[in-house]
Amino acid sequence: MSGPDRYSIQRKIASGGMATIYLANDSVLGRPVALKMVHPHLLERPEAMRRFRNEAKAVASLAHENIIKLYDFGENEGDPYLAMDFVDGVTLTAPMEAAGGTIPSLALMEACVQTLRGLSAAHASGVCHRDVKPDNIIVDSSGCVRITDFGIAYVMNQESLTMTGAFLGSPNYISPEQADGRPLTAKTDIFSLGVLLYQCCTGILPFDAENPMAIINAIQKRNPVPPHSLSARALSCFSQFVTACLAENPDERPDTAQCISALDRMCHELGFELGKHRLASLVAGPSIQPTAERREVFDALVSRATQFHRAPASCHPSTRRRQCA
Repeated sequence: MSGPDRYSIQRKIASGGMATIYLANDSVLGRPVALKMVHPHLLERPEAMRRFRNEAKAVASLAHENIIKLYDFGENEGDPYLAMDFVDGVTLTAPMEAAGGTIPSLALMEACVQTLRGLSAAHASGVCHRDVKPDNIIVDSSGCVRITDFGIAYVMNQESLTMTGAFLGSPNYISPEQADGRPLTAKTDIFSLGVLLYQCCTGILPFDAENPMAIINAIQKRNPVPPHSLSARALSCFSQFVTACLAENPDERPDTAQCISALDRMCHELGFELGKHRLASLVAGPSIQPTAERREVFDALVSRATQFHRAPASCHPSTRRRQCA
């Protein structure tokens, strides 16, 4: 297959239900790009073309470190294409599978904070992603997260931030309001992120069943147990955060700013500093990183226990945070 004249295709990167992504070279600017092209059998389907053009419009309106960059959008002999930033990395699904089905809490918190920053930028520009899931979160070798695939993103009305109609998105990750056809807000992305985090914490989806309709029924009627009750490796405070993101009522879910603030506070109280290094280690050695993180968490908790034991009585326990910060 030949791409647009300025792009020479090197190899296929991935293929999904709607399009195939290739690594290509941009001969004009001399840089690698990810070239996304619609499957030939979908070219005559108006809905597929609307989704493709919608992705171009949504991503073109965004500029953030944690969102995939769009360089070009056009057609080659009637075949539409997107030329995007080529990220030499993996989706969150890859290290999760390589590490036995879960991602260690601290590395996951790093991925969560970066994803929230990207979503915050999108929401501030009036864009709701509507399909947040591990396959749409790419992590490069430096530990930087990129949100990708805005094909069903909704450009929200600046006055109401709502929409109605049939739900779109991967069934396991949709929010209750998507499942019910209720008006949507940016909080629907928070719920989908909560599903992603739950899966990465426990190795299972909080809402799963034998078919899409049964999954939707589970989302509407079932309250999942907290992640730490299923996985001893899940930090209880982070487990509570994930549960808050999965609140059935959108008004009871935190927004992106509240989520980031909660994670910052959590890490400060635990004595950890988040960055990109744990994610970079996870990408480099997914089977090794969980052991390293368990040792880091154990050493940190022992250190905190020792400090607590040696602290004067005036710092035990409720005054400790205020007086001995």
